[in-house]
Amino acid sequence: MAWPDWLDPRKSFRLRLVLVVIVLVVVLFQGAAYFNRNAFVEQVRTDKGLLLAEIAHQMAGEMDKGVADRLREIGIMASLPILSDPGTPLADKQAMLDALQASYRNYAWIGFTDAEGNILAGTGGLLVGKNVAKRAWFIEGARGPAVGDVHDAFLLAKILPKPEHDFLPLRLLDVSAPIRDRSGHLLGVMCGHLSWDWSYQVKNALLAPLQSHAKVDVLIVGRQGQLLLGTPALHRLAERFDLASLRAARAGRSGFLAEAWPDGETYLTGYAPSTGHGTYRGLGWTVLVRQPAGQAFAVADTLQRRGIVTSIVFAVAFAVVLWYSAGRLVEPMRRIAAAAVRIRERGGEGGIPVLPGADELAVLSRSLADMVGTLEAQKGELADKNQQLQLSAQVFSSSTEGIIITDAEERILSINQAYSEITGYRLEEVIGKTPRLLASGRQDKGFYAAMWGELQRHGRWQGEVWNRRKDGEVYPEWLIISRVCDAAGAVSHYIGIFTDITERKRAEERILHLANHDVLTDLPNRLLYLEQLNAALIHARRQHGALAVLFVDLDRFKNVNDSLGHHIGDLLLLQVAKRLAGTLDAGGFVARWGGDEFVVFIPDLRDTAVAARLAERINALIATPFQIGDSLNLSITSSVGIAIYPDDGTDVVTLTKNADAAMYYAKENGRDNYQFFTREINQQVNERLLMENALRQALAQGQLEVYYQPQVALPGLAIVGVEALLRWHHPEWGMVSPGRFIPVAEETGLIVPIGEWVLREACAQQLRWRDEGLAVRMAVNLSSVQFQHGDLAGLITGIVTGMGAVPENIELEITESVVLDCADCARDTLTRLHELGFSIAMDDFGTGYSSLSYINQLPLDRIKIDQSFVRDITSNPQSSAIASAVVAMARSLDLQVIAEGVETAEQLEYLRLLECEELQGYLFGRPQPADAIGRLLRGDPPG
Repeated sequence: MAWPDWLDPRKSFRLRLVLVVIVLVVVLFQGAAYFNRNAFVEQVRTDKGLLLAEIAHQMAGEMDKGVADRLREIGIMASLPILSDPGTPLADKQAMLDALQASYRNYAWIGFTDAEGNILAGTGGLLVGKNVAKRAWFIEGARGPAVGDVHDAFLLAKILPKPEHDFLPLRLLDVSAPIRDRSGHLLGVMCGHLSWDWSYQVKNALLAPLQSHAKVDVLIVGRQGQLLLGTPALHRLAERFDLASLRAARAGRSGFLAEAWPDGETYLTGYAPSTGHGTYRGLGWTVLVRQPAGQAFAVADTLQRRGIVTSIVFAVAFAVVLWYSAGRLVEPMRRIAAAAVRIRERGGEGGIPVLPGADELAVLSRSLADMVGTLEAQKGELADKNQQLQLSAQVFSSSTEGIIITDAEERILSINQAYSEITGYRLEEVIGKTPRLLASGRQDKGFYAAMWGELQRHGRWQGEVWNRRKDGEVYPEWLIISRVCDAAGAVSHYIGIFTDITERKRAEERILHLANHDVLTDLPNRLLYLEQLNAALIHARRQHGALAVLFVDLDRFKNVNDSLGHHIGDLLLLQVAKRLAGTLDAGGFVARWGGDEFVVFIPDLRDTAVAARLAERINALIATPFQIGDSLNLSITSSVGIAIYPDDGTDVVTLTKNADAAMYYAKENGRDNYQFFTREINQQVNERLLMENALRQALAQGQLEVYYQPQVALPGLAIVGVEALLRWHHPEWGMVSPGRFIPVAEETGLIVPIGEWVLREACAQQLRWRDEGLAVRMAVNLSSVQFQHGDLAGLITGIVTGMGAVPENIELEITESVVLDCADCARDTLTRLHELGFSIAMDDFGTGYSSLSYINQLPLDRIKIDQSFVRDITSNPQSSAIASAVVAMARSLDLQVIAEGVETAEQLEYLRLLECEELQGYLFGRPQPADAIGRLLRGDPPG
């Protein structure tokens, strides 16, 4: 039998199309229906499972919340004032417990103990007198609010009523809390035995909406595997089942699954662990909620059967419609195919028929027609693009910056030669890999997440990245990444261009180091010290710790610079810095504050003795002679001030200032020692600051005055000279002792303008006496500080000659400190002054570090025996011997001698026997204002 052409698959494309589509549709439809049914079943399963898991989660949450509430309740009970009040009768406390149990009905028993674990009172009078010191609830409750696991209570079960829901006689959950007095001492422990029947109430409340149409079982399993909640049948079953849901919940996960239970039936099981509530961390319980699988999936099975029938009906109807539609679709395709055959057979002549409409076939026909027309035009464009590609390739290969190209998945497609030179990787080693090949680990995941986030938002990112070369060296690079998109806007490639900035980073590190370190010693400088000390103070404040700051100053370091030169001083400072750095233990910090001053701080200070030992070690190390060069040995000492955080200050400025003040106190106490900052030092610092401010105003406000003390000559005791002595009349303090304000003036430099004023006043007074015919030598004191400020010789000469005074009538007195502090400059200045006619006297001779070599080098005319030797000259053989030696030495050096502090006739006679030339002291006149001294010079009667 011959088949018609339209029924012959070999001749009818329409038939083939229909058959193929029918087969495909039926297979796809049935497959889709199958998967949809399965998806629906899974959805039902999931919905049911989520419901059961949510019940388990809520059950666990309610249990945790309930236990947490009980903990809070028992804590409130324990803090009631009536319990800690020893004066409240025990009967009243017992009545309060009964009232509490009536308010909190879930408690089977409430009671409290004393500190030794003896139960003092309990609801219903139960367990009173029993010692529970070894019970877990007492031990844990004494430390703080605590909860124990569920346990049987056989003793109370015999006394209390049987639980309403629990199938076991009586199970309890213990919650306890400490009872403390106002000082925090433990008085006893409050305990509540929570009836486990409460858990069944929670379960019933949760299952009430579900139990109306489905059977659901709820289990609570303790951390030891015991069944805490269930039915008698489940209780027996719990001793032998091993379920995946139980293991998952014990691992801390929540969820659901279908599993076979030991009774042979499959259940959909939801599970959740106990995770605690608030500060309560839970007891490791596990909640399981199960429902028979048949009940859970009944609706899905019914719908699945209905879906199969619907699929068959749909397939038949679809085949009929498809047959008709296929005929309409095939005709336009046949026309396009015929045109294509003609183009092929005629060598490209002709064209593709353009079908009307806007459907796919019409679009296809127009596209084919356009494609044929534009093929020739594209040939020229391809040639131009090829030339551009060759130029880009040349730039790519010749660039000195590393270039990398990846695809959208970040797989490396190409690199240039500079990439290989910088990283050490060749092309064949990186193709197909990602740029993470170079990752050094210096930047964390957050850095790269931010980088890619900006790249995706803006299409470009640039910044500093630390990568690793092939040889393992980590290096910094400046990287620019650009995103390349195709015509559709989708990412097609990424291009990275980077430069090795190793040398630039090294230069930046050198600059940063120089900014934070001393150039000479390479120790941290003041800026870094302040920054690090502030960080250490923040840490100490958080940890409630202590911290020590040590301020170190080299004693008489200026002598080294003045006598040996600043180059030697720098070499000495360098060695001192090395020794200081070597004295510190781990965690200590040393910095150069400036000049010859250093600062040290010790964080995490456990004992102030540690700071004292370190100060002793610093003084000892610095006192050890320094070898400078090949032949020079230098010895120097140091003074150290110590301030402790938080006692002596809580901020950087205060601690450093107070350590500095303690250091100056160490200098005042003889140098080469250390001192802790004290309130007395603080008071002295404040007084000194107050005095400094007042002294700055004293000169301008006319509070200073020059007094004069006569100097007499033997044998006739005629007044031959006066010494100008500075006095300060403060409007509030009265007469201020020179011993208090002169050191302040010297330390602050105020002695320079004050000394200049004293010299002017003394010259002016000498001229007034000269006008009266009273010729007298004027002695003026010079401070070592004045020698360190400018041209002192020129200043003195200018004042004296400018006022009309005669240098030969002016005597300049210096102390031995001038020689010690500024030997070279003092010798040169005094020599110039002596050559100009001024006489020079050494004051307080014998009290310091007098050296015959200094006396021989200085242009002295007179030395003054200090009053400390004159005071005991008639009673102390040693003082008389020193005075005799000074007079003899002065006579051998052709120097005159003047004795200070002569107050008695016996002293006068003894000095007369020694042939001392001049005398000065209270015996001949106290320091007095100029008018009083004028009367003495004129010989006026007293009064």
